[in-house]
Amino acid sequence: MTAFALVAYVWGLIQLLVIASPSRTVRWRVLLLAFLAGMYASSTVGLLIEQVWIRLVATRTDQLIFDVTRQAAVTVSPFIEEVAKLLPLLLILCWARVRRRLGVTDVMLIGAALGAGFGFAEATMGLVHVADTAIWDSLSGNWIVFFGLSSKQIPGLLNTIEAWLPVPLGKGIVFDTAFVTFAGLRLELMDYNYHLVWSALAALGAGLFLRAPRK
Repeated sequence: MTAFALVAYVWGLIQLLVIASPSRTVRWRVLLLAFLAGMYASSTVGLLIEQVWIRLVATRTDQLIFDVTRQAAVTVSPFIEEVAKLLPLLLILCWARVRRRLGVTDVMLIGAALGAGFGFAEATMGLVHVADTAIWDSLSGNWIVFFGLSSKQIPGLLNTIEAWLPVPLGKGIVFDTAFVTFAGLRLELMDYNYHLVWSALAALGAGLFLRAPRK
């Protein structure tokens, strides 16, 4: 199952790489290193910081670790994860020579690769204990993985290729769907790769902040 999730993360990154080709200078080898850094370094740092913070709060407030973890998932943990994902990028941007060579598009792509690697590590940790529950849904063309009474799905190869920034680990039996009306047309909005997208946006902000004129 992790192989299908990996394909989804890599395919979303390739899509951004192709679209950004006219204005990028960073090569795919750099993005591969960023993906590995997000997978191993950022995920480890983020996990350690989260666990230290959760246990510290649980000790000081006499709460159960489970309760603090659940509260942190919607309060502090998302911020910790975003900082951890961009930490390798921020470290290399400390070198003026590297900072001058990287454009805003390059910084954004590196951030996306870090987020993709982080997301893959998170998905792998979530799937390692439930991979044997996966079943193939021929109707949707996806793998369904059961987490107790709930379920998530991993897109099949065809669905991954056809999707824009495909969701490596979707929620529920079907992907979350929303609709928006634009110019009289009802457009369907599919779920997207959260880690990749938010890390790309955060890196874009960092790139604009570092490369913009002083004024």
